[in-house]
Amino acid sequence: MIPRPVSLSISRGASCSGAAYGLQARCSSRFPLRCRRIRRAHDVNVCASSQSSESSESAGGKQIRRVGFSSLTTWKDFCEKMGVSENFPAGEREMDSTISPRTSQELDVAVLTFLVEFLSKPIVMFDEVVLHPTGRERPLYLLIYSVLSQLALLNFGQRSLVISQGPDDPSVHMDQEAPEDEQQQESRNVEHGRSEFVVLRVPPPAKLRESYNLMETLQNGGKAVMVVEVKKTVTFNNDIWQPLATALELAIQNETDPVTLLLTDASSWYFATVQLVQKIDNKGPPMPKGNSQAHGFQFQACGHEFCLFDWMVFKCDLLLTRRISSVVPQIFVHMHNVLYPGEDITKVADRAKLGSAALQALAVKWAEPVITDVVTSKQINDLKQKLEESKQREEESKQMLEKVKQREEESKQKLEESKQREEESKQMLEAEKKKAAQEIEALKRQLQRQQQQGQ
Repeated sequence: MIPRPVSLSISRGASCSGAAYGLQARCSSRFPLRCRRIRRAHDVNVCASSQSSESSESAGGKQIRRVGFSSLTTWKDFCEKMGVSENFPAGEREMDSTISPRTSQELDVAVLTFLVEFLSKPIVMFDEVVLHPTGRERPLYLLIYSVLSQLALLNFGQRSLVISQGPDDPSVHMDQEAPEDEQQQESRNVEHGRSEFVVLRVPPPAKLRESYNLMETLQNGGKAVMVVEVKKTVTFNNDIWQPLATALELAIQNETDPVTLLLTDASSWYFATVQLVQKIDNKGPPMPKGNSQAHGFQFQACGHEFCLFDWMVFKCDLLLTRRISSVVPQIFVHMHNVLYPGEDITKVADRAKLGSAALQALAVKWAEPVITDVVTSKQINDLKQKLEESKQREEESKQMLEKVKQREEESKQKLEESKQREEESKQMLEAEKKKAAQEIEALKRQLQRQQQQGQ
């Protein structure tokens, strides 16, 4: 039985969207990141030179080698490079006839209603906010990521959805070695990319660093749950093989835990689950069957035995639900059951409430230092402003005091001038009095002389 998930992580780019490694029987420790179209001879040389020490023989004696970085776009490439037996279904029609779908689960209308309302928010937000012209692939990444993020909220706890780059891609160095004309030819023929998302289940004891990539997460207790491949328009017979190869690689890493692949363009939804049943190159007992169902398809790949089961196909444009709206709940229910095996879907409303509360608590915790910094900065700015205002008022007071002193000085000067003028006035008055007295005295003497002359 698969352990109940505690939290989910999403890793960006687990495998190349061209070729996954066809892992050797004893080696499943690395994943490529991008799809590349490389000449087969060069591909073989790369594998032989870099992985010769890790080669091993399968039970049938056939050497299982790692594939380079060639794009897996055909059933033949998938079978050859992943070491898959040729009875593997070659297309959608063969899948339908070979693998029985999972029995649909009858659910109460209230549960379906809540699930649809719960997941409608990111879809509506995407539809209203993100420009998504027809025929463009990248905007759909945001749509699918938004839905996965919302689903992760149902079991939100210590960790949330995390987007991380995968391990270093050795193929980037091949660009420097390949002739320029070959690179140009490749760029015309191959759409570079990778499986957009890998959803991981992280057990409670695992304390993952934010800097961990996909491989480090797997090595520290993470389990791959779902590989998501997003295309602008799905061409099943071309697009299914890359995510299927990636799912096989991750299933080897998971050992007993299954991995589900989702191939979608938001209109067509293809689900399939693969599980490692037995490492056929090992001499030990078979591994536990886990979730492998009796209706699954048993096959060999990469030197191991797998089971492919729960093949599900839905046709519904998620952004135009008026046409086939009844299919939407089925897609959401299946995604829920893949991400949360063993969880009671009827409790989805309670889990969403707990997840929202946990998210709110973490949001508050995240925002607290930011808000504290904002408040502190505001207080500091207020204090600085008050200090500046105080300095300004002090400067104004000094200027006013200088003006008062200047006015006092001017008043003193005016007073001195007034006193000086008053003194001058007194002196002038005294001079006038003296002059008048002299004139009177002169008149008196003149009068006396006249009187004397008259006698």
